[in-house]
Amino acid sequence: MDIKNIKKWVKALRSGDYKQARAALHGKKKNSHCCIGVAQVVCKIGTDEEEEIIEDLGIPNPCDVAEELMKLNDKGHKSFSYIAIGSRRISSAKTSR
Repeated sequence: MDIKNIKKWVKALRSGDYKQARAALHGKKKNSHCCIGVAQVVCKIGTDEEEEIIEDLGIPNPCDVAEELMKLNDKGHKSFSYIAIGSRRISSAKTSR
């Protein structure tokens, strides 16, 4: 698991620097992204596939995690701050072992 990049992603989600887009990695408005799109940008991940972005972060079960994040972002209309809490737990669980 790439703890450094996950922490960078969580920090970016909480920063307020990114506008939240729905149903697309990158929205039409300037600097708007879905939660996974923010990870792609701040961690400089070179793929446009959600599952591959999560996999590049070294998060287990990338398909399941990507699907859950997309549900929270797109259908659940959860804020980046809300999503960051769950993402932070992923990195904390790994470092506390």
